[in-house]
Amino acid sequence: MLHNDDFHATIVKALKKKGWYVNDVCVGKQMNHIEKQALINRMFMGRVNHQVLINCDNNWDLLISIETTDVYMGKKDKRGEKLVETEDDWLENRIDGSDAFDTLCIGVEKSPKFQMRMSGAVTSSFGGH
Repeated sequence: MLHNDDFHATIVKALKKKGWYVNDVCVGKQMNHIEKQALINRMFMGRVNHQVLINCDNNWDLLISIETTDVYMGKKDKRGEKLVETEDDWLENRIDGSDAFDTLCIGVEKSPKFQMRMSGAVTSSFGGH
């Protein structure tokens, strides 16, 4: 439960506690819905500078969230966000997963960070300069 804590700080703290290195980056003002969805669609088609791939075997909750998110009045339908979790409606499958994925995609495209591996392969993440 977050209560009055900053959601960002709570997530960073939890990841660091698990031993993760966290390079948190502000991605700026949220894109409008149409612009954001166009970016993500181009990413899935490989038509942008960077591409985000989803490991389908390990991300069922994310895939369910992306596939079941509806649109209401031109934006993501967030009317059910605050409903109590049930056996048929898990929190993991709600819009929060697709919102986090949207933010990841925006960060990867707007603030990429490249790393050279010992093998010579170049990988990309986001954050930093």
